[in-house]
Formats: sequence, C-alpha cells, structure tokens
Amino acid sequence: FELLTPDRRLLSVGYALNAARAESVKAGGITAGMIADGSISANHLALTEDSGNYSGGIGTDSVVFAQTFDAAPPVTVNAAGFEDAVTVSNRTASSFDLTLNFAQRQIDGATTAAGEYVSMAIVNGRPAVAYYDASNHDLLYARAQDAAGNEWNAPVTVEDDGGNTTGIYPTLLEIGGRPAIAYQNLTRGEMRYKRADDADGAAWTAAPVTIAASGAGYYCRSAVIGGRPAVAYWSNSTGRVYYCRASDATGAAWPAPVLADTFGGGFGMSQQMGLAEVNGLPAIAFVYTNYSLYYARATAVDGSGAWSTTVTPASGVEGLVERHFSWPITLTVVDGQPAIFFSRRGDYGSRPAMLRAPDANGTTASSWTLTEIDTVPTRNLAGVADLGGTPAVTCWAGDNTLSLYRATSADGSAWGPAQVVRSSIGQPAWNAPLEVDGRPAVSYYYINSGDLFFAALPTNISWTAATAGAFPLQADSVGAGGVDSLAIADGSVAIGDLSFSVVTSVTAGNGLTGGGTGDVTLSVAAGGITSTEIANGTIVLADLASTAYAQDTTANALVQRDGNGRVKLAVGTGTYESPDNNQISRRLNSRDYVSGRTVAKTDELILERDGNYGGMRIRWDAALARNQTIALQAMTSTGAAINRYFTRTSSTAAGNLVLFTDAESVVYFRCQFGNTYSFGGHQSTVELSRYTGDYYWYGTLASSVDQ
Repeated sequence: FELLTPDRRLLSVGYALNAARAESVKAGGITAGMIADGSISANHLALTEDSGNYSGGIGTDSVVFAQTFDAAPPVTVNAAGFEDAVTVSNRTASSFDLTLNFAQRQIDGATTAAGEYVSMAIVNGRPAVAYYDASNHDLLYARAQDAAGNEWNAPVTVEDDGGNTTGIYPTLLEIGGRPAIAYQNLTRGEMRYKRADDADGAAWTAAPVTIAASGAGYYCRSAVIGGRPAVAYWSNSTGRVYYCRASDATGAAWPAPVLADTFGGGFGMSQQMGLAEVNGLPAIAFVYTNYSLYYARATAVDGSGAWSTTVTPASGVEGLVERHFSWPITLTVVDGQPAIFFSRRGDYGSRPAMLRAPDANGTTASSWTLTEIDTVPTRNLAGVADLGGTPAVTCWAGDNTLSLYRATSADGSAWGPAQVVRSSIGQPAWNAPLEVDGRPAVSYYYINSGDLFFAALPTNISWTAATAGAFPLQADSVGAGGVDSLAIADGSVAIGDLSFSVVTSVTAGNGLTGGGTGDVTLSVAAGGITSTEIANGTIVLADLASTAYAQDTTANALVQRDGNGRVKLAVGTGTYESPDNNQISRRLNSRDYVSGRTVAKTDELILERDGNYGGMRIRWDAALARNQTIALQAMTSTGAAINRYFTRTSSTAAGNLVLFTDAESVVYFRCQFGNTYSFGGHQSTVELSRYTGDYYWYGTLASSVDQ
C-alpha cells in the first residue's frame, strides 16, 4: 500500500493521484492494467451497441453488424422525417434486413382530378408544383412547408378563367425570386405567362401576360435563356414552332414570337418538344411527321435570325396518339453537351433512350450518340432531372408502374436499374422528377384516385442497434452484501446508498498489502486541499488562487483563469488596454439557404441567407439602439474583389441591407459587423467560402456574443 502525502496545492494534486486497479483477479477476469496496455481491446468485450449509415437503393439489403450480439437487438432508423419509407426485418444477432421505398406525401387530395401536366421546381428553398385542375379547369400552385417536402401547404388558384380551360402544359420556374408559370389557355388559344406577388407564391393577383394568341401555346415549354424567361410552343393555326424570350428579367413584357422551324409547316408531331439554353443560345428539340427527331439552335439569344436545324440519327420516335397519352421529349445539357431524352419505338413497344451531341453546340448531325436507358419494351419516358450532376429519368411501364432510372456516369453513357416510385399508378403518368434537398423526388398524378402526390427517396439513413441490460465490464464475483458494476450502472445502487470507511491499519484480513502491520496515514501538508473538500463544496472556484506566468517563461499557460473570471488565449501583456468584452471563436457552417436563416449575429444585427445559394444580407428586427458598422471584403468566382462599407445610426427603423446577391457569384467573403462606436459594443467577424455555385458555406466565426 502506497502512502500518498502531497505537499503542494491543487495544481500539483494531479501528479499524486493514481487510479486504483485490481492486482489480483480470478482466472478469466480482466484487470485495468490489461486494458491500459492493450492486451484486452474492444473486440474482446461483449458488444452492446452498433451503428452505421445506409446508402443503398430501392429494395432490400442485408446489413451485417460489426460483431455478433448475444441475441437479436432492436434496431432504430433515422431517415430525417421519411422513416415510414424504411422497414427493418429479419433481425438476428449478426444482421438485419433493411428495405427502402419512396416515401409518399399527398399534395392535393381535396380537389378531384387535380394534378395533370404537373411541373415541379425549387421556389424560395422549398419544392413547389404547378398543375392543371381538370375538375374546375383551373391552374393551381402548391409549395411545401419544408425544404424536404415532408409537409405541403394547401394549393392556391393561379388562374380561374370563369370555366374556360386554362393551365394546360404549365412550366414552373423561379424568376427574379418569385415563382412564375408559362402555360396555355386552351379555350382562348393563348400562350400565357404569370408571376406571383411574393417569393413563396401565396398570392397571384396580377393579370396574366398574353404572349401570343390565335391557337398558340400548344405543348409549350419554358426555360431561362440568357437570364430571362423564354417559351417554345406549337401553333395549331399555322402548324409551326415558335420561340419567344421576355423583354425583361421578370417577364413583365414580351415581344412578338419568332419562327423556330425551317420546314414551312406540316409539323404533325412537333407537339412533342423540348427547350433549353445550349452554350448560351436557345435550342429546341422536336419530332417531325416521319417520327424523326430534330434539333434546332438559334444564332441569337432572342431567336432572331436563322436557326440551324439538325436531323439527328434517331428514328422511330414514339409519336403522339392524343394529347392525354403523348410521351414527352426533353432537351437538356448533360455533362456540357446537349442531350435529347425520348421514347424510342421498338418491335414490342417503346423504351427510354438518350441522344447526346458530340460537342457543346449540337450542330453536328451524324455523330450524336444513342444510349438506351432500358432495353425492356413498354417503358415510356415520362420526365428528366439532374440528380447531383448526373441525369435521371422517370418512366411509365405497361404494367402501370412509375420508375426512376439514374445514370451511373456523368455523361449518361451507363445507367442503373429501375427503382419503383409507385406501382399501379395508372395512365397517363404525368410526373415531374427533381432533386429536392439532396434527394431524388418525383411529383406525380395518381389517376386511380385523382390526387397529386410527392414521392422522395430517403438518403443519409442511419441506424442504431443496442441491447438492454448488458454491459461489457462488470464484476463476476462479489461477496455477500457487495455491489456489482451492473447494479451501479442500471441505477439500482446510487451514491447515497454507499458508505464510506477508512482503513487505518494493514491486517491479514482486510485485503491490503504493505511492508508490515501498522497505521496507514493519509495526510496533506499544511494549507493543502484534499479532494474531499472540493467534492463536498467546502472549497469552490473562488477560493482558488490564480497563477499568472510571465510571457517568456517555459511554463506559460496558453489558457488560464485571470482575476475577473474571463478565459483568454495566451497572456494579457503587450497591449495598452484590456479587452472590453468576452470573445468566442468557433467553426461556422451554413447549408440551409432558406430565406431568413441565421448565419451569425450580434446583439442587434443578424447575418442571414436571402433564399438563394449565394446571397447574404444583414437584418435588424427593431430600431437600432447604437450606431452600427458593416464592412465586407469578398471575392467572386472570377477572382474579382468586392469591397463594401455600410453604416446605420442609432434609432434606424427595423430593416435589412444586401451584402451581395447570388448573381454576383461570390465564393469567399469576410464580414465584420456590429457596434464599433461604443465602448463594450458587440461585434462579430465571419469568414466563409463555398464551392462555385454550391449552397454550402463553411468557415469561422469570432464574436463577443455567445452563439
């Protein structure tokens, strides 16, 4: 038995205390020393918990535990609100089965036959849809209550034309920070455009803009071309394809449409078309009467001048049966080159395919590459999306199943298997795929019930398996009246149930060993502090003396407590004035770009997201109590510098100011904001950066305000 007689104050106690350990344990037991020196490691101990992440696709996979449990443990799953789409089964001591499906959320179940021609986009950070209400012949809009699409707001009516059929072929876009829809008023034969009153699309009171009339707007498509909304459509009065780009960035005014075809009419199949910006210019893909696929690209962003028309090597493109049962074609850019997705006719039914150009413009006809996404017949293309930089398509099958296919390469040359979104969906399979909050998602019309649904594939799934009542280390043998580690761990025996005894001598029967019999003395030098005095509250922090070190000594304390309670880094010498406030410094990340999300703050100012990937602003919610200073240094994706300086005086009414917008493409910034006018005022300094075009900002924060 070792006599401990510390003779220094608390600062030295750490050198005098040693952990007790068993020097003699029965055969098969484990000593603390064996664990400490690595003789016994974690794999020798009984497993009580295991966890992991699941990244598989639709279907059932077996998950194997790192070690075998004594019995099949319960397994809990976290899928960020979509747990209903994940099923755990066949649990054993060594594994379990995990089944993943698309989570189903109803968008509109109140209106009968609502959801035809659905279009989906991200609006102010949340998924939103525009669709046709066949019961009332109106155009409707709905937006989710969260970024994941778990809950949805009630739909609002965008246009009610007094019983006239309106809202056919809608395309939903976010234009100038608000949702906007291009669509056809079928009864009036007009190509129309309408933009919401607010960023969320809660109100649509403005009158629609009529882009063209006299049979215009059939099978219309819309896209942002050169920073402005644009449309392409077919006119049933002329049989021609037209293109029109707005006169301004919000679509408040539109010029006269221009012809986009060079065939002089006869487009019996051009009702199927796709519109996209290809290398800075508008391009349209369409089907001609001979079931051939054509691609036309303008020579000017407004569509004026000649359009170069290319006959692609595709043939046997699935044609239009009638407007309700047409299979769309989609034009998009895949890995920097234009690509057309369509349904290709075969001997036993159509199947989804992709034609991709050999260059960035797509004007070389003979070298377009054809890739069949699925060779099984009766698979018809229904929609196209970009999922994390790779293309994805939805397809309707002859058995009324809606499925999602994802490319396994960025250029779409290889594709994964079908993942069922929903079975027995019925025909036609109106749907719109989109990446929502990092997940594959599809909005679709379920014709069997006449309802509109949103389906999302859970990602970032984590699981935990844990046993109850077993602990890896416990006493195997305890004498009568003794307490084992399990009784302490499960709360049966608490600290109040234990008694404290002092052994004053070494005898043959008390289990202690030493040089001989006699008293064992535990003593502390005069003025010293025992651990018991600290534990029972006799000695508190205020009773301890602060030790300061000179800056040039080898024993310098990097973090120390000074006389007034603050914690500071390094020593407090070398400056004329002491700090007037506390300071925190920490890692800072901002991934949620929903408008109003706080990034950092002071006592009066808030740095927040503006609802776009790359925009930031400063907000204050009440009249300012003190003068405020905001200084910004930033760099754009081209390396250009941005330097801005703002001041706001005390009593300035609640408001906000823009630091920089998404359009400025800022990739790094440093902003110091707060009260630099008054002694003791609060300031925060933020330094953040992001990957070009991404919405994840990471960096550091230094502030006098705890946050």
